Amino acid sequence: MALLFLEAIFGLTVWASPMGPAIGRQGMVATGHPLATAVGMEVLKKGGNAVDAGVAAAFTLAVVEPHASGLGGKAFILIRLAKTGQVTSIDASTVAPAMGTLDKYARDEAGRLEGLKSAAVPGFLAGLSLALERYGTLSLAEVLGPAIRYAEEGFLVDPILARIIKARFRLISGIPATAAIFAPGGVPLKEGERLVQRDLAESLRKISRGGPPVFYTGELAQAIEDGMIAGGGLVRKGDLASYRAREREVLSGTYRGHEVFTTGPPSAGATLLEVLNILEGYELRSFGFRSARSVFLLAEALKLAYADREAYIGDPDFGKVPVERLTSKGYAERLRARIDLRAGLMKPPLEGLTLAEAPWQGSTTHLSVVDKEGNLVAITQTLHAFLGSGAVIPGTGILMNNDMSSFDYVKGRPNTLEPRKRPRNSFAPTIILNRGKPYLALGTPGAKRIVAAMAQTLVNVLDYGMDIQRAIAAPRIFAYYGRELEVELPLEPGVRSELAKRGYWLREKKTLDFYLGGVQAVLVDRKVGLYYGGADPRRAGTALGY
Repeated sequence: MALLFLEAIFGLTVWASPMGPAIGRQGMVATGHPLATAVGMEVLKKGGNAVDAGVAAAFTLAVVEPHASGLGGKAFILIRLAKTGQVTSIDASTVAPAMGTLDKYARDEAGRLEGLKSAAVPGFLAGLSLALERYGTLSLAEVLGPAIRYAEEGFLVDPILARIIKARFRLISGIPATAAIFAPGGVPLKEGERLVQRDLAESLRKISRGGPPVFYTGELAQAIEDGMIAGGGLVRKGDLASYRAREREVLSGTYRGHEVFTTGPPSAGATLLEVLNILEGYELRSFGFRSARSVFLLAEALKLAYADREAYIGDPDFGKVPVERLTSKGYAERLRARIDLRAGLMKPPLEGLTLAEAPWQGSTTHLSVVDKEGNLVAITQTLHAFLGSGAVIPGTGILMNNDMSSFDYVKGRPNTLEPRKRPRNSFAPTIILNRGKPYLALGTPGAKRIVAAMAQTLVNVLDYGMDIQRAIAAPRIFAYYGRELEVELPLEPGVRSELAKRGYWLREKKTLDFYLGGVQAVLVDRKVGLYYGGADPRRAGTALGY
C-alpha cells in the first residue's frame, strides 16, 4: 500500500511524501523490518546504547529477514562515539576458505554459484560480538533474546519474503534442510503464513550461553564442517577457528562542508566518496532535481567511480588499494575534466563492465541507530544472494552465504579469488557530521546499486534540502557502464529527450524499484533538539523514535 501511494503522490516529480519522517527526542532506530526496528527501540528505552540496540536489531533481522542476512553471512559496522568523537568500523566480511582456489569453482550457465560450495567463511557473528564487546553495555545473551523468540515462535511472512521464497524455490526445493523451513510440504510459504525456525532458535541459544566460540570452534563449527563435506562445500573447522573480524581505519572526506565517514576496502566507501567529490564541483541545486543536467552528471560520476572500483578495490591485506588518491579532491577534479558537459557521453572508463545483474543477486539489509547521547551506528549485513547459497546446515537452521560469487574468477585483478581472501563488496554504511556534531547515519542494500542509492540520498538532503524521508523515497537513477541508464518513474518528456540526445538509452520503470536500494537512515537536528528517521518504501522497513 505504501509503495502504491508513493507512486500516486510522486507522478513525475517528487516534492511531497505521503509520510513524514519518524520523530523522537531521545533515540531513533531505522531498520529493514518493523520487528527489528521495535527490538532496537525497546533496547534504547531500557537504557542500552546505540551499539546495543544496533546489534540486537541486527540479530533480529537475521531471523525475520532470512533472505537478506544471517549467522551464515557477513556485515560491515560503522560506529561514532559521542563522548570521544571516535569513528571506527568493523569488517566482518566473509573469507575464502583455505581450499578456495580458482581451479575448484565453476559457475553455471547463468553465472551463478549456489549450494554449499558457494559458501565462504561467515563473519557476521564475530563482527557483531566484537562491536558489542568493545562499545556496547549489554551482554550477548541479552541482545540475542528477541532473535531467539522470533525464531522459536515464528513471525508472519511479508510480501517481499514470500516473493523471494517463490523466486528461489527451484534452488531450495532441492535442499531438504532448506525446503523444510521455507517450503514445508513442498509448497513455498506465502504472505501471511508463519515462518518458524526452531533449529535456528536452538543455535542462537547455544551462542547466547557459550558465545562466538560455539560457532567458530565448538559444536556448531563441527556441524558446519559436517554439512559442508556432505554438501560439497569447502569450509572446514580450521577456517572457522582462524576467522577474525577486523577493526579497520575509517575513510573520511567532506561534502558541502559536512564531514563524511564511511568504511574502507574491501567495501565500497571509497567509491561513494569518489562520487561525492565529483558531484561537489557542480551546483546541483541550481540545475534542479531530475533535470537533464543533474541526471547526466550523476550518471557520469557513477560510471567513473564504478570503473575505479573494478580496477582498484580489493582486500587490502592482499595488495595496496590507492584509497588516498581515489578519494582526493584533486583526483575528482581530473575526473570532472573527462565529462563533456556540452554533448558527449564520455568514453567508457573501463572495458568489460556490464550493467546487467541477475535478479538473484543483491539481497542485503541495513539498519541505523542514534541514542540519547548522540552515538551513531550503521550496520549493513548480507548473505550475498537472496537466501544466500540456498543451503541450510542440517540441524542448525543456519543458512549459508554464497559470497564466493563476489570474487572475480580472472587472474590478476584486485578481487581475484585467493585462499583466505575477503571478497570485494558494495557496502557503504556512512556517518555524516555537521560542524563536528552528529548529523546522519545511513546505509542501504542493493548490490552494485548501493553507492548510487547512497549518493542520491545524500544529495537529496545536502543539495536539494529534502527531509530524510522525502530524500529516501525520491526516485533514483543508476548507471554503471556505457549508454544504459536505469530510471525509477518516467522522466519529464523534455528531460528524456535531452538525455537521448546525449546518447543515453533509458530503461524507465513505472514503480520505485526493489533493486535500487532500501535506505534506512537517522538524522539529528540539533537546532530543534529532534531526531528524525527515514525508512525506504522500496522495502518493508520502518523507523521509530521516542
